[in-house]
Amino acid sequence: MEKPKEDKSKKIEEIFRAAANNYRYKWGIQQLEKLGRKNREMTRNYFFLCHLGLLYDHLALRKKGQERKKLEDKAIKFYQKAIKINPKLPGAVWGIGRV
Repeated sequence: MEKPKEDKSKKIEEIFRAAANNYRYKWGIQQLEKLGRKNREMTRNYFFLCHLGLLYDHLALRKKGQERKKLEDKAIKFYQKAIKINPKLPGAVWGIGRV
């Protein structure tokens, strides 16, 4: 699957940057998941999946115990989906290694 059309790609990046730059990871996850529900093709897009994985990964860093483990598992799931679509995607490979 190719990178999303420019407008969707820009929207993903805007949401990700707003969430990451302001430590609003949960908000970013909610926004990307909402975008994914509206545009089902996004759930098969490596760019979308990797950014969602990154937000779950960052949110996990702020938690402890089982809650952290659940969030890390979700991050890994999204990274793995992204890698399945594009095995050469460095962000997803790095993300799995970081978790």
